[in-house]
Amino acid sequence: MTECDQEARALILKRLNRIEGQVRGIRRMIEEERNCYEIMKQVGASAGALHSLGREMLRAHLQMSLTRFIDKESERRKLMDDLLAVLDQFRR
Repeated sequence: MTECDQEARALILKRLNRIEGQVRGIRRMIEEERNCYEIMKQVGASAGALHSLGREMLRAHLQMSLTRFIDKESERRKLMDDLLAVLDQFRR
């Protein structure tokens, strides 16, 4: 993460803290023998949060990398959106 700017890094760390809390909550639910359906909902939410975190990390990396090579903000944004859309297809 040394390549990301400090603002992006702070947002990523904030998301990670939230995900850690979700995982601790899942552990607690299992220890308390809560309903499996409730636990699975939380697992799904955590998986989605991890996916979003990865996407945000990729976005930050692409933004920084593309800034080095493409001068126009609109061109960078279009290329980044296209790349992220293609990568999202692999998630399904």
